[in-house]
Amino acid sequence: MILDLVFYSDLQSLKRNAKLLGIDAIIIAQNFRSQRDIDALRAEIKKSKFPFYICHLLGEPNQNDAKLFSGKADFIAVLGGSANMNKFAVSSNFVDFLIAPAGYGKNEFDTAIAQIASDNQKPIAIPFAQFLNCSSFQRSMLFKNYFFAVKIMKKFRINALFFSGAKKESELRAPLNLESFACLLGFSKEQGERFIERYAETILQKVGK
Repeated sequence: MILDLVFYSDLQSLKRNAKLLGIDAIIIAQNFRSQRDIDALRAEIKKSKFPFYICHLLGEPNQNDAKLFSGKADFIAVLGGSANMNKFAVSSNFVDFLIAPAGYGKNEFDTAIAQIASDNQKPIAIPFAQFLNCSSFQRSMLFKNYFFAVKIMKKFRINALFFSGAKKESELRAPLNLESFACLLGFSKEQGERFIERYAETILQKVGK
């Protein structure tokens, strides 16, 4: 089962490219304003006849928002990058996973946060597109921060998710690209294959698929 996560909802384009790239299912991650927005997207998904899933994306540490959309969206995720957001994501019972724990500045994912993530069995998602949409200096900082993040994720045995994190069609990536990316950041070939090819099934068990 190859699962991807993207930040846009052109369903027909995503369906077409998924078949070309060998992607079995796609999570659409957005910050939804209401149940009505989710219902509208679900109606479009039903017509698409492809396994799309809906993820409500939190951009601030709002427990009430997480609780409100829990059960309405298939997943709740937090877009991290700051110590405050990272800690909230791995601590909240309503959040399924943390996306992009590292940013372009100082490292904000430390051993204390990693310990909480490990204790709560909270997976960490690393989006490939984060490395595309930045300057060369920002990219070097990003690599530095993720090398450290992966090192402590391995130490605390935290599961990783590798997604394209695409915001447009040109940012989509094939599974083999993501496996190579996982190895580049410090995971073994076997770990990369497990996270990308098999761990998705564990994630989808939440929604009974």
